[in-house]
Amino acid sequence: MANGIMQRRLGTEGRALSDRAFYLLIGAALLFGFFVIALEVMFLTDFFLSWNPTVFLIVYLVMVIVGCIMSVWSRNPVISFIGYCMVVLPLGAVLSIYLPAFTYKTITSAFLVTTFLSLFMIILALVYPRVFNSIFALLGIAVLVALMYQIVAIFTGFGNNTWVDWLIVLLFSAYVGFDVSLARVRPRTVNNAVASACAIYMDLIYVFIRLVAIFGRHE
Repeated sequence: MANGIMQRRLGTEGRALSDRAFYLLIGAALLFGFFVIALEVMFLTDFFLSWNPTVFLIVYLVMVIVGCIMSVWSRNPVISFIGYCMVVLPLGAVLSIYLPAFTYKTITSAFLVTTFLSLFMIILALVYPRVFNSIFALLGIAVLVALMYQIVAIFTGFGNNTWVDWLIVLLFSAYVGFDVSLARVRPRTVNNAVASACAIYMDLIYVFIRLVAIFGRHE
């Protein structure tokens, strides 16, 4: 089954791009996602705080799950991009509620460490791509468990242990490496560029959120 999912994520449909265009498109999609989050954090915090927490959680889960499915399984770039936006928007909503509780120093520290860990994992993925590809199934299961923990921790405060946070940080950092190694072997199409950006984007945001929690707790 894992091999089937991997083959699906390596879809070949679509017009071929050059390597440069492919990676530039991934970068542009990531920048778009970060820009949307910045807008949500700056202007929509009060709006999202007015939501009923249960409704917010349900909408969050539905949008992220459906968005991921659309991004991974669609072979239409437009649908994949819509799925990507459905992932970006609820993650931005979470951050718009979450970040105002922390200081600028905490947020900056988390951003810098996220950048360092991501670059480190990207280098490892470029040097040892087979290692990351071989742990696909294990990472997938672990990520599902970590996502549920993430949701419970954010909305209830239960399970906020530093050592667990670091485990989640390392897990999602490893997933950055996996998704980068996967992007390298994907056919160079617009659809695959959007799907790769969606996967890497989620990894980066979850690493950042947990690092904010760790550094904020120490402060």
